Amino acid sequence: MTPISFQSDIKDNVIEIPQQYRSVLPAHVFVTIMDSASIEARVYQRRKNGGVTANDFKAVQIDTDLWEFDREKANER
Repeated sequence: MTPISFQSDIKDNVIEIPQQYRSVLPAHVFVTIMDSASIEARVYQRRKNGGVTANDFKAVQIDTDLWEFDREKANER
């Protein structure tokens, strides 16, 4: 199963599961609880107006066509 992450408030020792997850969760689940201070310490703001997005993880492409590589020089080191 794919991990599900959401925020919720604890009321009378009960954590409410958001509606969109109720139908996909089995009857028995493994639960890990972290307080919001722990989560905030691990989230790094990459932009002023938002958090980390998928665009922050795009691969970097480098054009190496003009680079010179000499195996003999590399092995001399």
